[in-house]
Amino acid sequence: GQAKVSAIGLLNAAQGGLGQDMWAGTRLPLVMALLPRLPAAASSPAMQSLRRRLLVSTALPPADDASAADAGDQDGSALAAARIERLAAAGDSDAVARLLKFAPLTMENAVYARVQVEAELLNGNVREACRMARNFFSGDNVSGPTTDDQAIWQKVMAFCLALDGQAAQVELYEQLLYENGIDDEAYFTLLSGLSGGEVEPLDKIARTGPLHLAMLRAARRAIPADAVKGAAPAVVRAIATSPNASLSLRLEAAERAEAMGILGTEILARVYASVPFSAEQAADAIALAEQQPGPSAAAILYQVARIDDQISGRARALAAAWRNGRRSGRYMTAVRVNLSQTRTIQPDPALAWFAAPAGRALLAA
Repeated sequence: GQAKVSAIGLLNAAQGGLGQDMWAGTRLPLVMALLPRLPAAASSPAMQSLRRRLLVSTALPPADDASAADAGDQDGSALAAARIERLAAAGDSDAVARLLKFAPLTMENAVYARVQVEAELLNGNVREACRMARNFFSGDNVSGPTTDDQAIWQKVMAFCLALDGQAAQVELYEQLLYENGIDDEAYFTLLSGLSGGEVEPLDKIARTGPLHLAMLRAARRAIPADAVKGAAPAVVRAIATSPNASLSLRLEAAERAEAMGILGTEILARVYASVPFSAEQAADAIALAEQQPGPSAAAILYQVARIDDQISGRARALAAAWRNGRRSGRYMTAVRVNLSQTRTIQPDPALAWFAAPAGRALLAA
């Protein structure tokens, strides 16, 4: 018979996958019920690795009995979609892109299409996102009861129409969204500004999504200071490198994304290195970190640990960076980002005080 879509994967057992028989003895309905509950944001590297291996391993699908048809998964595409959705939720865009190449008839599946349009919005490919939305509505998808999926497309479509200056059509979609009880104040504020209405201030977004970021970029508006709270991992990563985010917001987002394993530690280091500071701040960096622990102190200490002329000064900056990380709940990020600097310090009797914190940091990293 035809190979099941659900058997696709990126890792076989030899590459560290969980093996061809990883679902043996497990029923499909159980997998379909539990997969969506897999946490998208985990700061433990062991959990991140286990989640990724579970989602990208090449394996025979779970036991396929009569209930598989009830789970709506005759060809295994629902399981493939559930895996892709979790990878996208966790911000693993590389794995998502590679898996989407496998799946036949990808855009016929609502989950694939949604994951794809959100990826385009995050990458700033608004034209491609709008082409997909027009395709979605070229069928008969405008009216009728609104599913969550449909609402997403209606929101994208209204944004595209606003960019094209089609104010009357934007109003039509706005009406539709209001009638269907869509509650997203930030979206409506941005839409109104883009379609020639009043540009109202926007100081918070309840759950920042890819569409909000694309709209803020199109309107050349700054990302609100609390946009990281409650945002999905991929959105947090995008904020970390967004030119329309303040430096303090980019720092916060970069630290979070690094902790979630979706932003390279070297990119966080680049964000740290871009933070300007005065000679006074450098001299008082350790005291500053004691008073205001957080991303700004982490960035200054990172730089001081690299530029101080004295080895003892560098060691003090590193120890302060790790203390700052413990206070702000980002110790693992602090040890990873300062690892290469820690390695340059040679053991020395004069640095005996530094041995324990440095040993812990090296082990942790």
